[in-house]
Amino acid sequence: MIAALPMYDHPETAVAHDRLWALIRDAAREQGLDAPAFLNRQLIPWNSWEHADLFLGQACNLPMRCGLRSRVTLVATFDYALPGLAAGYYNSLFVVRHGDDETLSAYADRRLAYNDEHSHSG
Repeated sequence: MIAALPMYDHPETAVAHDRLWALIRDAAREQGLDAPAFLNRQLIPWNSWEHADLFLGQACNLPMRCGLRSRVTLVATFDYALPGLAAGYYNSLFVVRHGDDETLSAYADRRLAYNDEHSHSG
């Protein structure tokens, strides 16, 4: 069995993710479920979500809408309680070099880098 919480699981958040997984794992084991001891950080998100031995994973809404929902079961939704946002909401940012124009229209004919075509946040 594998468990993966790949969304926002970066080196600087790994300790928090490990603590979160320990709480989930222990609660699952108390219910008699054979939860994996540790998070799997070796697989890319799509491979973990589609893994035959997936115990628990974490995906954004768009991948769920792009095909995962017919192959997995939604059990919960995280809310990171970001300051200034209502529960369940998030925001995205456009980042430009310091000193560059800050109006969105200034970038209409420029290239944009983003993390994944299946991401709402970029």
